[in-house]
Amino acid sequence: SAGQYEVQAALRDPSTDQIVRARVCADLTTCKPSEYASQLETATSDRVCHDVLTCTAGRYQTTAPTASSNRACADCGGGHFQPQENAASCTACAAGKYRNGAAATAAEPTACTACETGRFQPATAQLVCRKCFAGTYRNASPASGNRASACTACGSGTYQNLQEQTACVACAACMPW
Repeated sequence: SAGQYEVQAALRDPSTDQIVRARVCADLTTCKPSEYASQLETATSDRVCHDVLTCTAGRYQTTAPTASSNRACADCGGGHFQPQENAASCTACAAGKYRNGAAATAAEPTACTACETGRFQPATAQLVCRKCFAGTYRNASPASGNRASACTACGSGTYQNLQEQTACVACAACMPW
């Protein structure tokens, strides 16, 4: 009958055509909500249930599970993080920050680090910050802008011949000869 499968077929005595062993059926297994049927039932076999895969922190779900298929997961890409299980996507580190060496499983304050002074990053989902060029500096301006807005040009009477600096240096007065 519906919802059952045959465990043992009926057995007939060939000489008398009498049933000597009755047919035995069993109820089909019902997969739990946290499971999927990895093997479907047939007339003579039960369905096989398996636990649905968990996309651990640092990964995201690429395919949702169904009654007969498992969940598929992928790792968060560079510049991204995901501290929660079974998330639909990973989150990009914001502009002005970069994804540091911490695991992608960490929350944003741990996974992403603000660009150090002298550096900036205008794009999201990055692994490094860019250096302010020689002749410019960055101390307190937002690190999320482009080079022109994040790095300040040295003013009149000052210079900076190194990259990623936090200030310009005053020019020395000329010495009389």
